[in-house]
Amino acid sequence: MHVDVHTLAIILSLSNLMQVGALFIQYRVDKTHSGPGWWTMGTAALAIGFAFNYLRDAPGVAWIAIVFNNLFFLAGASLLYVGVLRFLGRPEPRRMLLIVFAIVAAAVLYYTFVQDNVPARRVIVSAALVLITSLNALALLVHKPHRASASSYFLAAVLLAHTGFLITRALTPLSGPHVEGIFSSSASQVATYVSALISTTLWTFGFILMVNQRLNAERQATIEELHGALEQIRTLRGILPMCAHCKKIRDDRGFWQQVEAYLSQHTEAEFSHGICPDCMQTIYPQYHGGA
Repeated sequence: MHVDVHTLAIILSLSNLMQVGALFIQYRVDKTHSGPGWWTMGTAALAIGFAFNYLRDAPGVAWIAIVFNNLFFLAGASLLYVGVLRFLGRPEPRRMLLIVFAIVAAAVLYYTFVQDNVPARRVIVSAALVLITSLNALALLVHKPHRASASSYFLAAVLLAHTGFLITRALTPLSGPHVEGIFSSSASQVATYVSALISTTLWTFGFILMVNQRLNAERQATIEELHGALEQIRTLRGILPMCAHCKKIRDDRGFWQQVEAYLSQHTEAEFSHGICPDCMQTIYPQYHGGA
């Protein structure tokens, strides 16, 4: 069956634009966690990369489209990785990412304008994407949030599956001198677009799921804290049995406690002691300054 790869490229671009919209809405809904904003920018970079990918056959701009197509793909993967690290509260390796980007950019420029070499470009870009995507999956497995571990495992599985495909794609040019055109209807090219469509859709779903799982867990923890605080407040409501002579309070177990001890046990109040003016006059009249 013949598959129009140009149609797949358009579908992939539109799909990424919708994912940008979904992640942007998530970012607007919840700005308490660092991550969704970076994922939005990363997905937008991928969408731009897919748009340039479609222009690779356009006369006059093909070479520019090739360069920006590859660089935006790499930038998108890097931004997604930074977003995951920020969401997990981990520092991002900025220097490493900048070095990788600079090396790949120099290689793409050389193998596009100096020596047009499609296999070399594919191997270099795919290898860089494998590195960043595998590091992304590793971060999710090692530093997974305990309140969203299920979605973290799901995301890591999607990224590892995508990494496996990228490895296969990187090794393909090494198996022979012939490399299919970017829009050829070969099985490998169709698989490339279908894999990208499935992977980007799944990890966008995973990102949104991970954020909401964490939000729900934090909301539940807050509710439990409020219930605990409410229970403390309720213990101080109603009638407290108090001794008419020594002013001790009887607790719910029948034990009599000093007022200070009872309130310290049931609230966060702390006590210091002094003498009020009336007691000062009664107990220590010689020190009372009154007439």
